[in-house]
Amino acid sequence: MRTKLSVACDAAADELSERGVPERVWSCGRVADDRIYLTFDEDVWEVGYAERGDTTVYLRTKESNQALDRFVREAERAWSAVNRHVTFGDAD
Repeated sequence: MRTKLSVACDAAADELSERGVPERVWSCGRVADDRIYLTFDEDVWEVGYAERGDTTVYLRTKESNQALDRFVREAERAWSAVNRHVTFGDAD
């Protein structure tokens, strides 16, 4: 039987792939450095960002759909920011 987390991670991976957001921007199921993450522990979903051992929590909720939507939105936003930076950096 699949866990709630594995189902959510598969759905997130499909959605982010369709939007062109590479896996190097996000992490599902664990906190990984310099990535938007989605975790699930003790019936609580958490969406946040990890950088150099520090985490910023964007959302804690018991609602999987709310967490998944926020995770996808934050990962897409992070990828968009990376693309803007690269585009502007290449123009110099």
